Amino acid sequence: VWVGQLDWSATSEDVSNFFSKCGEVKDVRIRIDPDTGKSRGFCYVDFVSKKAKAAALKMDGSEFMGRNIRVDEATTATPRKNDENYGPKTDTVFIANLSHDLDEESVALAFSKFGTIVGDVRLPTNRETGQIKGIGYVQFSTADEAEAAVKGMNGMAINGRPVRTDFSGGDDSARVNSRGDRGGRGGRGGRGGRGDFRGGRGGRGDFRGGRGGRGG
Repeated sequence: VWVGQLDWSATSEDVSNFFSKCGEVKDVRIRIDPDTGKSRGFCYVDFVSKKAKAAALKMDGSEFMGRNIRVDEATTATPRKNDENYGPKTDTVFIANLSHDLDEESVALAFSKFGTIVGDVRLPTNRETGQIKGIGYVQFSTADEAEAAVKGMNGMAINGRPVRTDFSGGDDSARVNSRGDRGGRGGRGGRGGRGDFRGGRGGRGDFRGGRGGRGG
């Protein structure tokens, strides 16, 4: 499983001991920032049995070392190899497999290097829980900027989860084939709001973001 919003000081042993109540833990892999040598605040936990994994998924929202952690399926995204596999080119990027604890600013930060973002990033939410559905929309000032974002971010990780990207249009969720993160397309945001996010082109990497948990 994927575990997010970890306390920065949490060790593999801490995580293993916490999840041992669910069943036998096979391995814990805390992701470390190569520049700082510190935890990125998320990890992957492997269990010996499917029963233990199912029990761990029910721990989503539990308190661990002073923070309400997030627990979800550990998923991977395979980038497309051929341009023709993308949908028709538009100025709006559709994103799937987003971490459910992200917010609009975190997504904007990850995509701003590709050009000028118009209006607000849109993250449709579940009416009952208020959580984002795991999908989002980012509109750029030009279709060329959107194309750079689609190709540059597909398969890249935001807050520890590799995302899938495509041009928005038609049945977005079905085309990107995200794991269960289906939701209708939100209306286009106005040109006011958060404003433009600009940034130079940078290398690929992992963008951390999302709402932080309670302090320890």
